[in-house]
Amino acid sequence: MRKRCFDRLVYMVLCGTLLATGMPGMASQAPPAPDWVKQIAPGTWAAVSLNTIADVDPARDPELNPRHPGLAPWSGVGQYAVLDAWNGGAFAAGYGRSGGLIICGGGHTDYYGNEVYAFDLDSRRWNRLTNPYPTPVFPVADGIWPDGTPSVSHTFEQVDYHPGTNSFVMMKTQYHNTGGKSSPVVAMFSLDNLAPPDSNANRDLNKRNWRFSPVHTDNYTNSGGWSAYDSKRDLFWAHGGDGSRAMVSFDPKPDRGNGRFGSFQSYPIRTGLVDLAAAYDPINDIVAVTVFRNSSDILAVDLARPADGRSGNVKLVQTGSPPTLEESHGWEWSPSRRAFVYYRRGAGVYEFKQEGRNWRTDPWRWTGLTSQDNTVVPVDARSTGTQGPFGRFRIVRFDDSEIALVVTRVDGPVYAFKIPPSPVPRPRQPQDLAAR
Repeated sequence: MRKRCFDRLVYMVLCGTLLATGMPGMASQAPPAPDWVKQIAPGTWAAVSLNTIADVDPARDPELNPRHPGLAPWSGVGQYAVLDAWNGGAFAAGYGRSGGLIICGGGHTDYYGNEVYAFDLDSRRWNRLTNPYPTPVFPVADGIWPDGTPSVSHTFEQVDYHPGTNSFVMMKTQYHNTGGKSSPVVAMFSLDNLAPPDSNANRDLNKRNWRFSPVHTDNYTNSGGWSAYDSKRDLFWAHGGDGSRAMVSFDPKPDRGNGRFGSFQSYPIRTGLVDLAAAYDPINDIVAVTVFRNSSDILAVDLARPADGRSGNVKLVQTGSPPTLEESHGWEWSPSRRAFVYYRRGAGVYEFKQEGRNWRTDPWRWTGLTSQDNTVVPVDARSTGTQGPFGRFRIVRFDDSEIALVVTRVDGPVYAFKIPPSPVPRPRQPQDLAAR
């Protein structure tokens, strides 16, 4: 196990940092693409999953649900709120052979279940890794249930993955069930030493993999916010959204010696309120934050000067034909295209790429990436207002290709989009996509 952890850390340093910066000669270090990835044409979508999240709903299991076949004690409005209630997800490169999309969601009165789900890119199937805490109890200290697992809040774009510890990271937990109040405690779920997800007993064993940070009062209070993993410094940057007093960095590695892990540092930067998205650009060493709920702005935070409050609101210059800029969207960095990638509902995928040498003053150009040959359009989320994909839109790099994943419904498929090489093959115009 020690060798496995070392090998994974070396791999992630090479692939996550060097490959992300576009350094030549590193493509061979990325894992090989599964066969199904090779079958997707560049610039097109495909439905790729062989089951759904609903197929592994714990409420359907009479061993877990004391009210079976009725609603489980944790059900709230239903399992669909795992995705629909303003919740994100993260891609974990260290899950299984080819990585996995990790989901844990709900929050407030929508859904109380805190089980963890994983879409395995190798098998193309959803697994339930843990069982939900059976009976919600409010209030709960630091957002942690009595069995040592986190209560779930609306995660928005505040979930991520830490490669060094192979952990799924939720930047906040829920304190109580009304008013949107959340606890400023980071919950980290290790994907190492997982019992096989083939029995309820094994899923209960997997609950031991949760770890928690200390309370950080400057961090997360109410709704919204974003997080982004910084591969250069091996830490996370985050903003808590509505009511948060500062942007923070979070290092998940330090062992505090009291059962808590990680350390925080605060910076005098505010980048907006709710329904934001952020991604790290390793070339310019910036985090770009979309502020599309109230504007069309994209703000960049200069991570070389985070203590300078003015550096948190550098408005990037946009050019080209921008798509419809919607709140609650997908926003990721593409190592192969060396650009940000934006996903809105439907089939629309767009690149936002720097032109010139000065990211502060030179324009960034919008370009549509979806091919005219595309025949699959991802289904919108059950609710179409503010409940969008958030961090459930993720880009995955393989040795010779790159895909984006998104899941929008618990009873629907996982979709994959093949990121096209440059130049874009037969691009569809943005206005055509907006009309779909």
